[in-house]
Amino acid sequence: MDTSPNTNEFLAIYDELDKYFRTLNPPKDGYEDFRILVLRIAKNNRLISYYKEDLLLYGRLRNAIAHNNDKQIIAEVFTNVVEDFKKVLNGIKKPKTNYDIAIKNPYQCKLEDNISVVIKEMSKNNYTNVPVYKNEEFQGIVSEYTITKWAAQSTES
Repeated sequence: MDTSPNTNEFLAIYDELDKYFRTLNPPKDGYEDFRILVLRIAKNNRLISYYKEDLLLYGRLRNAIAHNNDKQIIAEVFTNVVEDFKKVLNGIKKPKTNYDIAIKNPYQCKLEDNISVVIKEMSKNNYTNVPVYKNEEFQGIVSEYTITKWAAQSTES
């Protein structure tokens, strides 16, 4: 059966994920089809659980392509599907870490900084927490909660 480059790439991604899942959590009783494998692993793996519906959908598409007895093309894979499937593959095999999403140079304040300046900076940039330092040593966090608590205590006096 002649298939498009998109279909070939889609099938290669599928095969890579299938092999990865079988090494990640091998079937205990011999062979398991991809659907059963995904459902079983997703029960104990939050990452696979997150992608479960996409994986099941791509599994059905793969079966429509690979198990067609008429040797006629009944499904064609579009570029956007291949790109989405690549994202799923990368999300599973190379998940983002806290470091990847953390702010690299976060706003911070000094212990002696004026609180109104810190509050304005938090408001302007939608910060919910700001680390506080004294001579390069971490002292604590100024948070929305601590500001609210401080403001409430200030009005009681």
